[in-house]
Amino acid sequence: MNEPRPEAADDHAAAPHRWVVFGATQPSRLAWAGLLAAGLALAGLVVLLRAGSPALGAFCLFAAVTPLLITVDLAEHRLPDVITLPLAGMCLIAVTAGAVFSGDWSMLVRAIMSSAGLTAVFGLLFFLGAGSGFGFGDVKLALSMGLCLGAIAPPAVLIGPFLGFLLAAVVGLVLMLTGRATRSSAIALGPYLLAGTLIVITTTG
Repeated sequence: MNEPRPEAADDHAAAPHRWVVFGATQPSRLAWAGLLAAGLALAGLVVLLRAGSPALGAFCLFAAVTPLLITVDLAEHRLPDVITLPLAGMCLIAVTAGAVFSGDWSMLVRAIMSSAGLTAVFGLLFFLGAGSGFGFGDVKLALSMGLCLGAIAPPAVLIGPFLGFLLAAVVGLVLMLTGRATRSSAIALGPYLLAGTLIVITTTG
């Protein structure tokens, strides 16, 4: 849905923005507090709904940064490396720790394979269809998406992205019908991928 980002197809090509959270826009302290509170609230909800899951740590990490990533992508059409890459690493550590303590090594293998597979698919979509809606930040987001969804079950790896694409399509259609966007308008895809993943995390297993 979102076209090639103005910063040369997302934050991967915009060196000044790769390792900062916000680039052109700078939220107020109150906004930062709101994002922190929203992230903690989502993480708390995940704890309530997924308590006992060996991948609970990874789920909480993903939920905690979701409000921030959504805000940045909506404002600047980019998913910053400073969040997406450490998130993937921390989710891997959390899933590994969960496997060690639970003895569920199949969960760890499934999560790693899902992460690699989803990232490869997103990367292929990006390189084959640059301009069709993917930014490279979305590809890097797939690393942590795949770990979290794969830790749940193989079908979740398909359902999460599908829900994201569906949400993006519905929102894009509504925006066009209301005259707030055209077929060529740039629509950030990241927020919907994040939402789809979080829906699966909180409603399955």
